[in-house]
Amino acid sequence: MKQKLFLIIAVVFGIVAGGVFSLFQKPFVEVSQSFVVRNERHAAEKVYDYEGYYTLKTANEAAAALTAWLQSPGGVQAVYRDAGVENSFEKLRAYERVFSVKRADTPFFEVRFKTSEKENAEKLSISLEKLLSQELTAFQNSSSLALGPSPAVSIERAVPLMRNVVYGAALAFTLMLFTVLFRIAIQQKEGVI
Repeated sequence: MKQKLFLIIAVVFGIVAGGVFSLFQKPFVEVSQSFVVRNERHAAEKVYDYEGYYTLKTANEAAAALTAWLQSPGGVQAVYRDAGVENSFEKLRAYERVFSVKRADTPFFEVRFKTSEKENAEKLSISLEKLLSQELTAFQNSSSLALGPSPAVSIERAVPLMRNVVYGAALAFTLMLFTVLFRIAIQQKEGVI
């Protein structure tokens, strides 16, 4: 009976802890924006047999350079400064985690980021597109490369209250169940010896 009471108290405590944890979380806006690098210069057909390969390879290398720049602290700082959005990054690691870039070995890449306000999401998206285009133009001082952006997709996310409550209850129940079973095992072992 005492063990059941401990389990019930643990579950209630977990529910309350999950709810309190949710109070400290803020809603956010999640943004996804896709880009493709195009090489608009084509070699003369009779000069190169592998003209399509080199055109694609140049665009691919440019996309790799852009994504590396975007994930650097300098790139992140430039985007935030251009957008006029305040940041509170205290460590260099925090800069590296701002923009999540998904890219296969192609000139196509997707950039995802989170922000607290829809207005900041729009500012960052515009700044991101502008600065990536500038960096691309500066890449090997090339005017043949062009950036094809797609419209940004943003989703406003609420605090996951129910998920936090369920996680809190499950974690508390599991820990308390482990504690109760451990105590029972110790008591049985002491009774055997």
